[in-house]
Amino acid sequence: MLTPKPIPALDYFRLPDWDRVIWVDSICIDQDNVPEKNRQVGLMGRIYRRAECVLIWLSEEEEGTAKAFACMSLLRDRIKLDQDDTNRAQDKARTQGYRGSVADVHNRFSIPTLESAEFVAPQKLLGSTWFTRAWTFQEAYLAQEKIFCCGSYRASGDPVWKVVSKIHYLYRCTKDDAYLRNICTGVLQLIGASEHEFMY
Repeated sequence: MLTPKPIPALDYFRLPDWDRVIWVDSICIDQDNVPEKNRQVGLMGRIYRRAECVLIWLSEEEEGTAKAFACMSLLRDRIKLDQDDTNRAQDKARTQGYRGSVADVHNRFSIPTLESAEFVAPQKLLGSTWFTRAWTFQEAYLAQEKIFCCGSYRASGDPVWKVVSKIHYLYRCTKDDAYLRNICTGVLQLIGASEHEFMY
């Protein structure tokens, strides 16, 4: 669940008024004990499935963190899609039958420009090394509830996937690779199988 430096995360996860029990794989599993690690591999799915909530630590707060979370909220709220929208985007990907310029798309939804710091920030956030980890799939799909954390900033799992879907929709509309820069391939792979679930 955590990067190799878990202590900053634990400081943020501490609750001020009551105790909290947290299972941290990099601490709770003896990383130098190969037999124990091998046994735990078989339990990981059960652990993530039974957890009340999985806290996913992406990083501490950085210069663009506030912009990233603000833009994700904006994209989630302003890009309202229906089935006709998704059909047209899919048609473009297959046949180039639907055309839309980057400027047209951004004007339509009143979102920051593609090159703006506001739009680049969430792309960088979605490039976190967490999305390249071996346990990412289990954490993302087995958890009953998941919360992405960057310092004191929080976003629940489904809204994050919705943002990824909507950025990918913008890419499909325009075929501009700039939409996918900085975003880990793992993010797109995770969202690809269930994109319709998160699009609306």
